[in-house]
Amino acid sequence: MANDSFIFQHFEEKIREDIKGLELEYTTNLEFLRSIDLSRNHITGEIPLEVMSLCASINLNLSRNNLSGTIPLTIGSLSKIESLDLSMNALSGPIPQSLSSLNFLSYLNLSFNKLYGRISTGYQLQTLDDPSIYIGNGGLCGVPLLKSCPGDDKPSFVNQPTETKLTKDNHELLMWFYAGLGPGFFVGFIGVLCTLLFKTSWRYTYFKCLEITFNKVLSGISIKRNRR
Repeated sequence: MANDSFIFQHFEEKIREDIKGLELEYTTNLEFLRSIDLSRNHITGEIPLEVMSLCASINLNLSRNNLSGTIPLTIGSLSKIESLDLSMNALSGPIPQSLSSLNFLSYLNLSFNKLYGRISTGYQLQTLDDPSIYIGNGGLCGVPLLKSCPGDDKPSFVNQPTETKLTKDNHELLMWFYAGLGPGFFVGFIGVLCTLLFKTSWRYTYFKCLEITFNKVLSGISIKRNRR
């Protein structure tokens, strides 16, 4: 495995694949290889662009290696891919938007790399909403992660002002209200005093009510003190 791209550059080499007991041999028809698992092989370097020409592949597992560089922009060419595992490498850069065009993709793992930027959305990726797909990439943001991206719209309640600004008419109306509050209270108070002064029956009833209320308050205080 010293040369990680030898498989894809030298088609004269024979590759044998055993799938469910059926042994298949690939030579010049390498692009029809359906499953590749090169995980845990300490492979270094970038992902060869020739991998993107394997249009018949349904499974690609390059996890737990030492791959670096970016995910090829043409990864969307793997149109039949169902399982893609690039986890636990040193891949960097953003996730290519073409990844969202993989309509048959049902398993994806990009965890524990050095990817950054907004997570691609759309089509099949909307169904892959498990945050564990992207964990271990501190620079990633967006759905399904809880980390929002710079420039994302804030919730509507955040943008609402905390105080309502008064218009000029409302301000004048409020000033007149407070200006008339004092004189109105004074006039009402004088009116009550005059009524009590000239209406003997009302005055007697008013002070009788005050006396009853005062006695009830005193009785309540006395009962509480006796209970202690």
